[in-house]
Amino acid sequence: MSSSVEANLPPTNEGYGTHEYWEQRYANEADGRTFDWFLSPTYLLPLFEELTSISTSTDNVKGKGKGKDTRILTLGCGNSALGEVLYDNGWENIVNIDYSKIVIDQMKDRHSVLRPKMEWLEMDILDLGFEDESFDMVVDKGMYVWYTLYLYSLFPWAIS
Repeated sequence: MSSSVEANLPPTNEGYGTHEYWEQRYANEADGRTFDWFLSPTYLLPLFEELTSISTSTDNVKGKGKGKDTRILTLGCGNSALGEVLYDNGWENIVNIDYSKIVIDQMKDRHSVLRPKMEWLEMDILDLGFEDESFDMVVDKGMYVWYTLYLYSLFPWAIS
C-alpha cells in the first residue's frame, strides 16, 4: 500500500518539471498539510540567525546586519512550513513565490490572519517580477535540485 506521499509522486522524474503535476499535487493536498523536501524548517533557524545577524565587523555580506528586518524571498515555496517558522521567529519581511496558483491561494488562506505581513505571489522563478536588489536574501530550498533534474531530463548529455 502506498503512502499519501507516494500517491502524489509523478510516474517519472520528468513529471516534476510540469506545471500540471504541481497544480494536481496541491489540489490533492488541500487539507492544510505542509511538506519540506530536505530539512525541517526549525533545523534551519540557527543558519538564518547567523546569516542575518547584526554585524559588528565590516563585512559587506548582503542581508548581514539587518537582523529580523532582512527582506527574504523564498523561491518555489510550495506548501513548506519554512515561511511560517521564520515569521513566527521574528522574520516578517518574507515574500514567497511559486508558479502553482493553487498552492499560493492555499498558503494565502492559511496565513493571512496569523501572518498578515508575509506575502504569497504566483510567479515563475524564470521570470521574476522584482527590481534588482529588492531582497537581502534569496532562499532556494530545493528549486536548484528540481531545475537540474528537469534540465537533465531534456538534455542528459549537457549536464555533468
